[in-house]
Amino acid sequence: FVAFREDMLRELMTSIYTSMKAADPQCQLGIQVGRTHDGPMVTQRGTPGIHYWAQPYEWIISDPQPQKRTDNAGYIVDFIRAGDKIAGVEQTTYESYADDPAAFWEFTWQVWQHGAPLMLIANCAPHADEQGIHISRKSAEQIDQVAKFTRPKTAMFVSKWELYAWHGGQRWLDLRTAYNQLTDGGKRVIDVVDGDIIRNIPGLLDHYDTIVVPYADIIDEHEKAALDT
Repeated sequence: FVAFREDMLRELMTSIYTSMKAADPQCQLGIQVGRTHDGPMVTQRGTPGIHYWAQPYEWIISDPQPQKRTDNAGYIVDFIRAGDKIAGVEQTTYESYADDPAAFWEFTWQVWQHGAPLMLIANCAPHADEQGIHISRKSAEQIDQVAKFTRPKTAMFVSKWELYAWHGGQRWLDLRTAYNQLTDGGKRVIDVVDGDIIRNIPGLLDHYDTIVVPYADIIDEHEKAALDT
């Protein structure tokens, strides 16, 4: 079912991309998705498959949940960027800022430090317009501080099929914990790759000195062969 859904999404997204490019060959196109490794809604959103069904798009923008520190900005950006996509992240400003200002700024700063040039500020409550504008301006002033670097020499492999199969389970949290341990809570920059990225970028795995596979209970045979080589 999930594979069929991804195939239909790919057909739809490719047709939209092709039509838009035909109208304006110079335009850059992006797609916004939910949390890239969202456990509670992973099968409904299909976000672990973005490097398959959204492959033609130049930009991929994720809408995470930084409240209560439930997402790691580095994990999100490293996954999008590793597939040779331009990464963006959206935060729901007033709720996340009011809940924990320190977490809000830590998350925002980490987005830039992992190489994402876009930090969207969204959904300010009507009574918080003044605060929202202030936060948006401060965020915009930081854009010139986006980190630039060559592809890291360390990668972590994530199997999207494992995430789909563990829908409703805790494997997505296990993988995020593994990322946090590997990167000291996102302070180090690595690539987070899956089978779609490996297929889209021939010879990619040869670049890395280290490829960490925290879990691979369910893995595509072609992905396993590539990792074993």
